[in-house]
Formats: sequence, C-alpha cells, structure tokens
Amino acid sequence: MGSFLRRLILFFSIAIVFFGLASYYLIKNNNEEYQFLYRYQLDKIKQTKQISTLFVGDSSLGNAIDSDEFSRLSSQSSINCALTGLYGYEGSYNILKIAHKYHPEIENVVIMQTLDMQTRPLSYAGYMRTTNSANDFMELSIREKIYFVREFSYYVKSIRLNYSANKEKIIENDYIQQAQRKDVPYAYVVEELNIGAINPEKNKFLARIVKYCRNNNLNLIYINGPIHEEIASRSDSYVDTANKIISETGVQLVSDIVSIKENDLGDSVDHIRPDLKKEYTIRYYELVKKYLKNRNERVAM
Repeated sequence: MGSFLRRLILFFSIAIVFFGLASYYLIKNNNEEYQFLYRYQLDKIKQTKQISTLFVGDSSLGNAIDSDEFSRLSSQSSINCALTGLYGYEGSYNILKIAHKYHPEIENVVIMQTLDMQTRPLSYAGYMRTTNSANDFMELSIREKIYFVREFSYYVKSIRLNYSANKEKIIENDYIQQAQRKDVPYAYVVEELNIGAINPEKNKFLARIVKYCRNNNLNLIYINGPIHEEIASRSDSYVDTANKIISETGVQLVSDIVSIKENDLGDSVDHIRPDLKKEYTIRYYELVKKYLKNRNERVAM
C-alpha cells in the first residue's frame, strides 16, 4: 500500500509539473489581442528603469491615464499597466506582484476599474491568464484551483495557433487601439447602474490586493474609472453603495466620479477619446495628488 501511495504521489507530482509548464507556455505565448496586451505590459515593466507610481486596472484606466503626463505632474516616475475588464481585480493582483518583484522601489499603487466592476463575476480567467509563477497557482484555495483548471481548458480550446499579432495594429498611445466610434453604436446605450446587480463576492481579490500592499508597505489608492455623464447622473445610489463596499476592504478610496461628456467619449461609455487622454490625466491627478506618497520627500524631512 505504501508503494502504491508513493507511485500515486509521484504521478500527481509529475502531472502538476507538466500542467504548470504547459500552462505557463500557452499563457505566455498565445498571440490573441488581450494576451498580446498582457505581454506588452510585462515587457514595459521589465524595461522601465524605475517606478514610483504603478497604475493597474482595466480599459477605463488604459484609455484615461497618460503615464508620461502623470509623471510630469507628480514629479515621480509612473507606469500604466492596464489590462482589460476581462482580467478584473484578479489580473490587477497578478500584475501588481510582477511589477513589485521587478521594482521593489514602488511607492504608490493606483487601481482604477470601471464603475460597473462591482456587478461582474470573479475573473478566474483573468487570474489564469496573468499567472506568472507556480506561487500564483499554489496560493489559490482548492476550489479556486479547480476554477483555474476549468478556465485553462476553455483557454486552450480558444487558442488560434495560426494567429500572429501585429503591435502596430494593436497598440497605440500605450494601449489597445480604439475602434472607430461609428463602428460601435452598441457602446453608447445609456443605462443606470443598479444596486441589485452588485456581486457580493466580487471583492475577494481586491481584498488580497489590499493585504499585499499592507504587507509590503505600498500606498494603495482606489479610484473608479470615468463613465458617461448620463450614466453617472442616474446612478447615485449604485455609486454610494459600491463605494461603501469597496471601502470595506480597507482600501484608500477616492470617491469622486469623473464624468465623460458625450463629445469626449471614445469607443465605449467608459473610454476617453484618445486625443483627450492627457486632459483627463490632469483631472485624475488633481483628485489623487493629496493621497500620493513620495519616499524622497519623507527622507528629506
């Protein structure tokens, strides 16, 4: 019986190693657009010499914050590592760990997610797609590992081996190129955000981000992404409730909502028009500047 158990343990150990290597290879080398963006952000992290302020989040962030402009305004080096809504808090968590590994000098972490993020399901797909080490997998609970494996099986089935991404056709102004507004009329349906749609389990990984930042002495700031002015005006109750729930994780929340005027919209209700990215960066800087910390200033004092 002891010999059988040892063989069984050996089999599962080999299977786990094989699964881990296969997962890592397929996750890192899939050339579809979103994973291309993920690798683009990884390369940016590795190639940047110094980071004081790290931005993580989704497309509302990717289209709203110009990191060069923010660096100029804050006199601190910043980097925008936005993914997309598919990745959720789960992808932001993994990107944070990767960036901090390469840049222990990070002082501020700003997380920006679209306003309706509280209504979305947990994104184990986002966590799986941004897994960068065995530790990322091993820190999950048994139930979460099962979700991870399930999402990986879906992911493998979706891979197009003959697809080759072209950076010039995907990346523009440090993020995914926007579609032409005239081509996405569905993106401008204006509806209020409903409290009843809030997912009570949504902040599981946001809480892990908060814990990670506390354990590593990182100044974490949360701010909601910009939204169409009509949606903002109709969603006061949702905003109040969502902000309360977000605050309960212990994160430092900037509660202000930045509204997007109709003429300032890009290709979605939470995307800024590309040519206005710097203008909205200034607006966001004015909201978060009092929350930012600067190690050099503290040393000088």
